[in-house]
Amino acid sequence: MSFALFMDGDFSEQTGKLVTFVVTMVSMALGFTLIPLLPSPLPSIIAFLVAYAVFKDKIYGAMAGSLIISLGLFYHLSRIGFFQLIHDPVRNTILMALLIAPFVICPAMFNNNLQIIA
Repeated sequence: MSFALFMDGDFSEQTGKLVTFVVTMVSMALGFTLIPLLPSPLPSIIAFLVAYAVFKDKIYGAMAGSLIISLGLFYHLSRIGFFQLIHDPVRNTILMALLIAPFVICPAMFNNNLQIIA
């Protein structure tokens, strides 16, 4: 598959949306399956919903998927007791804000489907 499919005007928008939908759904379903956060049918359903949101509106869909992934990150970090190592609540809050910042900032900067896939 050539990157020309992503560069040719109106056709590239439809092709990019379809490829982004498929890649987002497969990668999120695989990620949710390998990192157990939710019970069995929910990872596939959530992966489909996020992929559909990315298909309809790139920025909000990517932000929703990114925040769900950051929720999994916080879950696993708290499960191993990472946040208990810091006893000061202000520092703990600052650390959490720094950890979630890339998951909020990066999707807000996306403006085409190729960036979402990458």
